[in-house]
Amino acid sequence: MGNLATHEPHELQQEYKAGGVVYRRVTLDDDESLRQVLRQISMDSWVNVSTEHEPSYFESTNLFGETETILASTDDNKQSTVGICSSVSMPVYINGVAKQAGYLGELRVLPEYCHKLSVIRNGFKSVQALNQQHPYWFTSIAKENSIARRLLEANLKGMPAYQPRGELLTMALPVSDKLKKNLLVHATEDDIPALVEFYRSHNAGFQYAPVISEQWLRGLDGQSGLTIQDFWLLKVNGNISAAFAIWDQRKFKQSVVRGYRFPLNMFRPLYNLYANLSGRVTLPAVGEKIDYIFIAFLAVAGEAREHTKTIISTARKLVKEKGANVAMLGVSKLNPITSYLETIPHHAYSTVIESVTWPKHAEQKIDNRLVQPEIAVI
Repeated sequence: MGNLATHEPHELQQEYKAGGVVYRRVTLDDDESLRQVLRQISMDSWVNVSTEHEPSYFESTNLFGETETILASTDDNKQSTVGICSSVSMPVYINGVAKQAGYLGELRVLPEYCHKLSVIRNGFKSVQALNQQHPYWFTSIAKENSIARRLLEANLKGMPAYQPRGELLTMALPVSDKLKKNLLVHATEDDIPALVEFYRSHNAGFQYAPVISEQWLRGLDGQSGLTIQDFWLLKVNGNISAAFAIWDQRKFKQSVVRGYRFPLNMFRPLYNLYANLSGRVTLPAVGEKIDYIFIAFLAVAGEAREHTKTIISTARKLVKEKGANVAMLGVSKLNPITSYLETIPHHAYSTVIESVTWPKHAEQKIDNRLVQPEIAVI
């Protein structure tokens, strides 16, 4: 799988102890413990979803950069798990310049520990002690998760400073076999230099958008579910004006429904009847997987935006041809193409993208460009 980390490797501390908890860098022997935590803890919104990594946690790491994961357990019993936290060192654009940044993700703390501020505070200290460090860090938090946002944005002593930078919509679109006109073509090895330049000119206009390199594209061998053949291009007069990839990660990463809020918890079957009749995404039963494939690395530039619905129509058809029933993509709420996307029946999950500044570090200088990280890699 592609690894874009460009920093020089160095010896990292393997363990950090504080407050009766041991925080340590994971090994392959921790696979079952990691997967168990992910199965146990779901993200709260109108639908509670657990993000799981079966059959192996480590098959889903290093997809776009270098993944580092910390497992916390009680000091007196290393089999008693407290929680986990992962970070990914990845290349993204910040203020229009390619930077190596750290994305904080998969913060999962078991219920009996989640109200202990010392566990959270020391967890952040362990990230500083055990992981690669970067001048820029960012993360995403569910917009409706007001408890977590109040805690993390409170700038408490010993905690990193969280600063909201923009809102991202994760959109679940129904697949379709209807296609009036296919304007897109497969990418080939010959397209790689032009594709890299297209992404550079487009993504530099957004905060946290991925930096796509020739090395990464040429290294895609299908093990991560992605090859250059999975990229599709819209060309105008021989020049790329839009692109996306169909990225199937189902063999190593899944989203499982753990519950619905009222009234969907009571009326889901009735809603699904309506959804089937109107061509919308149906809602799986509790305990079932959401059968989705990513429309990843979506970029639509300039006048090509007027073709957004046709581009997405092609993508939805390609997802269906791969056997999934949901096409998933992430887009800034204020992205110019969002208004086109919102005319398609969909479900949306809103997250706040936040910069993270560690204590004693200089505040990150982030301008007002729209946030656009790639949800397939965070």
